[in-house]
Amino acid sequence: MLQPGDQVDRYVVSHMIEISSSTERYCVNAPDGAVRMLEVLPVSSPGLTQSIRDANLLGLTHPNVVAIHDVIDMEGSPGLVCDISDEMTLRNWLAEPTTLDVSMALFCGIVSAVAYGQELGLLHLELRAGTIRVSTRPNGTFFALVEGLGITKLVFTAMQDKMGLSTSKGGLAEPRHAAPEAIRKPHLADARSDMYSLGCLLYEMLGGAHPFAGLGYYDLYLAKREERYVALNEINAAVDPNLNEIVADLLRAAPDARIQSAAELLERLDSLEQGSASGSSLRPVEKHPLSAKEGDAAVMSGGYLVPAKTSGSTDRRLMWAVALGVALAGIVLLAAVLWLV
Repeated sequence: MLQPGDQVDRYVVSHMIEISSSTERYCVNAPDGAVRMLEVLPVSSPGLTQSIRDANLLGLTHPNVVAIHDVIDMEGSPGLVCDISDEMTLRNWLAEPTTLDVSMALFCGIVSAVAYGQELGLLHLELRAGTIRVSTRPNGTFFALVEGLGITKLVFTAMQDKMGLSTSKGGLAEPRHAAPEAIRKPHLADARSDMYSLGCLLYEMLGGAHPFAGLGYYDLYLAKREERYVALNEINAAVDPNLNEIVADLLRAAPDARIQSAAELLERLDSLEQGSASGSSLRPVEKHPLSAKEGDAAVMSGGYLVPAKTSGSTDRRLMWAVALGVALAGIVLLAAVLWLV
């Protein structure tokens, strides 16, 4: 753990931003006086640091992408020197009520960032509410900032190539937004995997909850493979039917059946805006896990909803009731035998 005043390469640590099992983030002062964020990846490989340097990740200039300015070696772990982003995450932003048109404008910025990355041959693979920041322009409108573009693919490719890599991260940090093929073999995922993640994000932004909320890892994977989720327009009736179709086309289990690129998705979203107005009805935030009332549902540590009444929970209650009944019957029988003796 770095301390204020420590010098790392050409940067001086100002203070710690965040320490968790998956990341270390510090505020640092650059030689030119700029204030940056240093993010230390939870992996160790000198080869990976060089791979990131060679991957055209430095100096990305898209307005919806958090730029990486430098990559330094942190005793074998890559350290990303980025624009500092202290804005709220999309996960926090989703907890507040908003309108469909505001959500769609924000989502289009996210898609635009992904399209920019795809033009450069960069994937994300961990597009989710926690890797997207929401900032506010001077006029009060919101815009998205996507973090980590291109990084995850390099990490898993390095793991597959056995570049002397050690890591505290055995898989994707958050598989709920990941495509089925990215859950199983992230090093083989392609641009269509990010399209699936965009479908999960769009569903969550307009429907107020994740399409696969409350499922464990194995059930989550099966539900994705079987395309088993409640249609978006059943969650939020204000959603345009054409937009509901776009979400369905993004959440196809087979990569070939999905919308193939972010550029194609932007075209479909543009035609939707020209052809019909999706209205400004409020998103049903009462359904969102971060605003769920106590007793309505349990909330997982990642901020996702576990429905209060599911077939699984009902089966577990029935199992415990039967077990309790059997135990009580055994006690009564034993007492009767002892009394007779």
